[in-house]
Amino acid sequence: MAAARSLVAAAAASARRTPLAVLPAFHQRAFTTSRASLAEPTSTSASSTSSSSSNNGINKDPQLGDYPDLPLVSLQHRRWSPNWWDPQEKRNFGETLHEQHDAMSVWAPDAHALPASTALFQFALAGLAMTAFAGMVYLTKFERPAVPRTYPRDGLRAEMGGTELAALSDAETEEGGEEEDAEDSE
Repeated sequence: MAAARSLVAAAAASARRTPLAVLPAFHQRAFTTSRASLAEPTSTSASSTSSSSSNNGINKDPQLGDYPDLPLVSLQHRRWSPNWWDPQEKRNFGETLHEQHDAMSVWAPDAHALPASTALFQFALAGLAMTAFAGMVYLTKFERPAVPRTYPRDGLRAEMGGTELAALSDAETEEGGEEEDAEDSE
């Protein structure tokens, strides 16, 4: 019994010393909000000041009662071993669950160990590689396997309905038509 109490006391002490930096930001907000909003009200008496300073300023949640205050470490960070009672959850039979087990289990959103700057650098590097590949494909177009067709009279522009040549041909026919009329009248 004394060994169990010392284990609980050690777990509670390590929980107070465990920084929230081991968790992603969304977990930190959830833990900070829940513990701050449910904390015991502070009073101005000397006894409450000494008790809050002994546990590093974090008041114990009154709704937990004597439930152990376990460290805020995700089960995803545990090494996998076939000796676990539940290898998928990485826990043993009878192991005390964390207060926030749904956010600390292996089924919670992934807890990444990369800092945001490294992740952003890797994302930019992948984008740069894809852009470079697309640029190389664009710049190294294959030549056509055949010579393009050639047509006489400027590619049959007048026959295909070219506007400039059609206007010129109409002007020529009008000029030519007036000359013929003048010859007929003589």
